[in-house]
Amino acid sequence: MAKKNKKNAAREGLRTQVVAVFDNLQGRDEPTELDQRLIAVLADVLIALDALDLGLVPAAFEPSARAHHGSDGVAVRHLRRKAIFYVEALIERENSVGDALAKVASQIGRGASTVKQWRKPATEKNVVGMSIADRKAVKVMLAHDKLRKPLRTEEELLAQAKSDGQQLQQVLANTLMGA
Repeated sequence: MAKKNKKNAAREGLRTQVVAVFDNLQGRDEPTELDQRLIAVLADVLIALDALDLGLVPAAFEPSARAHHGSDGVAVRHLRRKAIFYVEALIERENSVGDALAKVASQIGRGASTVKQWRKPATEKNVVGMSIADRKAVKVMLAHDKLRKPLRTEEELLAQAKSDGQQLQQVLANTLMGA
């Protein structure tokens, strides 16, 4: 019962945030084309949340057959996306690809070749590579980063990468230990 209440609370928290953004976008005097597209996406998310409340699983929320790292697969994937974001952000800050890969890899405790594999497109042979959804998520993170004023320095990005790397190590350790 406690697990069900935790899921419901998490869903309600998400619904509250989605509604707040939805209302903000709808309340604009002249919504842009992007605002209108976001409103449509958020409306679909709200409908999907309602379906989940009724015990239905919308197709977009069905689990993938390509599951990795047990129950923490989402956390691992998110942290990998963030690592790729740091690489891309460093490249935009005039680092070479090789330097960016090496800097991020050293901060997250992985080899540069591993991070390079994560950055490549996912294929049958490269199952740890980036899916289309991963690429879109990284683009969104980069766009959000560009909106920051002042822009984060390379040192700030690497410090955050180190923190995320420690979190990744913990998630992987918990998965291996069966926690």
